[in-house]
Amino acid sequence: MPVNTTHAEYDATLPLWQRMRTVLAGEDAVKAAGELYLPKLDSQTDAEYQGYKLRAAFFNATARTAEGFVGLLFRRDPLVRMPGGPPALAAALAGFVEDADLLGTPVTAYAKAVLEEVIAVGRCGTLVDWEAEAPARAYLARYAARARNGETGLRIRAAILSGERNPKEWVKRRAPQITRSRMAEREAALCGDWREEHLFVLRQSLENSRHVLSQLAVCAGALVQPLAKVGVNPATVGEAERPKNPAAAAAQSKQQPPFKKLKAGTGLKRDMSSELTRVCGVDLTRIIGLNVLGVLILIAEIGGDMNR
Repeated sequence: MPVNTTHAEYDATLPLWQRMRTVLAGEDAVKAAGELYLPKLDSQTDAEYQGYKLRAAFFNATARTAEGFVGLLFRRDPLVRMPGGPPALAAALAGFVEDADLLGTPVTAYAKAVLEEVIAVGRCGTLVDWEAEAPARAYLARYAARARNGETGLRIRAAILSGERNPKEWVKRRAPQITRSRMAEREAALCGDWREEHLFVLRQSLENSRHVLSQLAVCAGALVQPLAKVGVNPATVGEAERPKNPAAAAAQSKQQPPFKKLKAGTGLKRDMSSELTRVCGVDLTRIIGLNVLGVLILIAEIGGDMNR
């Protein structure tokens, strides 16, 4: 399994996060997504579809509701109480309240940003870290729920180094989930004075990123050989004895939706079902709730002996 493999739940939820961010960004972002949210009719020409899209009205009740929830919770300024202690601790905590992330964000503003993210997509990550250099104190780093593979940066850097200087062309290389800012804002953010020393640093950065990605691919390939050397579990269960999922039709009723078998998507670049069956002696993915990634985690915790 490659180091950069994404979790199955991440793969399943990412489209929902992208749709939610697009809706919160407003009508321009929804229309910019084109046929993803406004399908083109079979009888429409390209010109007719553009007119159809321009005339469409999008009432953004979602964004208004989200803003209302945030305003409701922050209708009063939060009260931050710092514990007492030595003067050095009190000074450090006072600095933390005024600058929680070492970027000048007060802790109340940081909390509001976290709340906005939770209301939007249901989750938000915060890393509590320590800055060893001055000012030598703890700080927070916020991580939003979105794709973190850096493909947009790779494509834009490659375009700049190839000689492209039109920001409109750079923006076209962005990832589809980047929808919060308007097109003009994205283009303005990419304008710059590309002197030779800037391009040198940019070239070094791009080569380093590509090298890291290639090394990750090599690591993923190197894991295949050790896996092949894992001994076969002698307690192989016959096909007829293996647990099976219940038939979907058995759970159907007028009140209950039919059983829907989800795809066993794991984000893995390689199908490892046969190797896992050989190692465990049984196809554990036949158990409801277990996919390939779940079996890998199970083996990492208890080993390949399923008789335990």
